[in-house]
Formats: sequence, C-alpha cells, structure tokens
Amino acid sequence: VGSVSQAGTLAEEQWVLGRSLDDGQDAAALALEVRRLYVQDYMAQWDALLADIDFVPVTSVAQAADVLRVLSGPASPLKKLLQAVAKETDLQKEERLVAEKLKARGDDTVDRLKQQLGSLVGQSEEGVVNALASEMDPITAHFAELNGLVEDTDGQTPAIDALLQDLNALYVQVSAMSGASGEALLGESRNQTTAAADQVRLSAERQPPLVQGFLKSVVGSTTGTMMGGIRNQLNAAWMSEVVSVYRQSLAGRYPLDRGSSRDATLDDFGHFFGQGGVLDSYFRKYLQPYVDTSASTWRWQPGAAQKLGIGSGVLQTFQRAASIREAFFRSGGTQPMVRFELRPVAMDSSIEQFQLDLDGQQFSYDHGPARPVAMQWPSSNGTGVVRLNISPASVTGRSGITLEGPWAWFRLLDQSDLAQGNSPDRFTLRMRVDNASISSELRASSAFNPFRRQVFSGFTLPERL
Repeated sequence: VGSVSQAGTLAEEQWVLGRSLDDGQDAAALALEVRRLYVQDYMAQWDALLADIDFVPVTSVAQAADVLRVLSGPASPLKKLLQAVAKETDLQKEERLVAEKLKARGDDTVDRLKQQLGSLVGQSEEGVVNALASEMDPITAHFAELNGLVEDTDGQTPAIDALLQDLNALYVQVSAMSGASGEALLGESRNQTTAAADQVRLSAERQPPLVQGFLKSVVGSTTGTMMGGIRNQLNAAWMSEVVSVYRQSLAGRYPLDRGSSRDATLDDFGHFFGQGGVLDSYFRKYLQPYVDTSASTWRWQPGAAQKLGIGSGVLQTFQRAASIREAFFRSGGTQPMVRFELRPVAMDSSIEQFQLDLDGQQFSYDHGPARPVAMQWPSSNGTGVVRLNISPASVTGRSGITLEGPWAWFRLLDQSDLAQGNSPDRFTLRMRVDNASISSELRASSAFNPFRRQVFSGFTLPERL
C-alpha cells in the first residue's frame, strides 16, 4: 500500500517536468513496476547469497567426521540456514495474514485501496486482496521447493530432518574410521561407510539444487578425504613393510639388477618374494579382495580403483611378483627351489669331454649315449660354485669357466644361449668356452619356471602406490 501512495505522490509531481498524470503511467501501474523490479532484485540477491555459501575444506578423516557431526546435530547450521531463508522468502503466509486483516478491517480500508489501485484491479474486494498477493507470489514460488524442506505441514516433521538422519548415519561410520588402521580402512567398516555415503547421495538427488549441491559437496569431500586417508595408510604400510625391505636387501643386486656384481642372498630373496613373504603378505592383507587375478592381466574389481585411489600400473608389480613366486617357490615357503633335467644334444668335435659341476652335482658328456641328469638349484651341497670344463682346452688355452655365489647357475645361463622350446618347460641350452660349445636340452619340472627370460623383466617396485 505504501508503494501505491508513494507512486501517487510521484505521479502528482510530474507537473515539474511538464507532464500531466494522463501523460505518463498512472500511480498504480508505476507502483506495480516498482514492485516488479524490487521482487527481481530481492530474488537475485538471495540467489547470489546462497550460491556463495560453501563448507570448509576437509583435510582429514577426523575433520570430515567433525563436519558431519555439526551438520547433522540438533543445532544443525544447515537446518538453521534453511529456516532463515524461509523466514525471508516464504511470503505467502504473511500475504494470507494481510488479506485476512484487510477483510476484518471493513469496507473503508478496501475502498481506499480501490481508489489507489484504480482500474488496474477492478472494484471488488477480492481484486484488491489478489493484487496485493500477486506481487509477493513470485518470491514465494521461486523459493517454494527450498522452503518446503523446513515446512512443518499437517503435523509431519520437516523433510530436512530425514536428510539430517542420513548425514548422521554417515557421521557415525566416518567417526568410527577416523582412527582406523590400513587394514580396518579396507574392511567391513569401509563398506558400511560407502553404503552410508551412497544413501546421502541418493537422497541428494531428490533435493533442490542448492541442498543437492551442499550434500554432494559434503559427501564428495568426505569420501575423497577417506580415499586419501586410505591411500596414505596404504603407502605408509608400503614404505615400512615393503620398500624399506627391498632397499636394504634386494635393490641393486642380482638377479633384480642383471648387471650387478652383487648377489642377493637366497634368504633375502625368499623373504621378499616367497609364499607368505613380504610382497605376498602385503597383497593378501590389503589388496587381494579388490583384484581380479583370473584374467591373463590382473585388473581391479569394478569400482575398486576409485575406492582405493590406486592406478592399475601397481597391479603389474604384484602380478610380476606372483610370476616370480610361481617360478622359484613351487613347493611353497620362502626357500627357492628349482628342479630340472639336462640332456646332452650336441658338442663341438673339437671337444672330447665336457663336464658341468653345479653345486656338487655332476653333468658330463663325451660323445657317448645321451642320458638325462636330474638337477636342482640350489643343491643340498650349497657350495655356491658352478664349474664348466672342457678338454682339450680351446685354441686360446682356456679350458673352463668358474662362477661363484648363490646365483652362479643363473649367471652362467646369462652368459649362454638359452632358447625356448616347443613347450613352456623345454629349452635348448648352448654353453660356451670361448668358441667351443655344448648344446643340451633343459627340461624344467614345471611350465612355471625361472628359465623364461621374462620372469624378471618388467619388475619394478614403485616408491608409492
């Protein structure tokens, strides 16, 4: 009503500009235009204010739990915010009160409003009331969906309370995980937390854009922080349980470093790669439930990569380690053991006799019948010495090769020609002393054996997962 009166005053003062009331807008039309602009600006201001609201960044699982506790608590700032917005933008209730008061005040008040609004609204009491209401309806309609969340209708609790219950359920799970270890973070509590987060996301899909954005932001930052927490826990365990052991005992040593003159001890090799060893234990403890090992190339189970935040390249390390374990530890345990047979095939005519001493195990040939000889590495003798001798000596006067160390047999294979046969367990081995050579068939006891050259190739141990 005040705007109508002010508009009338402005219209009456148009004579200063040389205009009469009939030359411009009448007072009622001017009042409605002023109100229209006010309504637009009012909604725009509130939209801008609400769009500028966000939650504090979450940097830890404990902080995420604290944010969820506050948001879902009895004094929830989210609920208070929505109540404050409703108080300022749900004008329909006030309209009805005004309309009822107008009716109660009698015809004199309505008559005065008729005179001010003129022909714009007609002469009925209903037209006056509707004219007043119509200017407030755009604001109420604009925020109706949002304000409906805190509206208590027919004695039912506001819809926001159900959302807060979902947030509280998520808080309970996240709070329980805030001090959990890496194993616990990947266990059942992790699954329960994921289910609670999914429920909040599902509820968010049915909410107004503002609340939907709030909820998704909270859940996204919470799950992202949890993922970071899990990744940090996994990497901390990776460094202390795996990388530190590898650095101390295997890094830069043969056979992991084929060009190194230093040998890894068999105990260290078995402790790291064997059944129940360092890598195997880490994989079983933290990752096995999330990996599909049935395919030729290992891959994450659906959704696991997102849950753990670990790339697929890490799986190549574990798959290669599994191949090493299958090749060297067929009998289980952490002591490597490889069984095979050697059978002479051909020998240069310049050689009358050839003899191989592998850790005290003898294999010889003098152009007679070719008989296979069973061998194993390492042997029970444990001398750590491999000798290859020919007679007579080569043209250079050299009559043999001697290698020492736990990996002497594999170093000899590196110096020889070893070719894959027609099956995974058969190979052709050509050993040399200068230009004189001896060819033998090497038959492994299993298709999973370390004589395949690629068994160590491609194995790298990342510093972080």
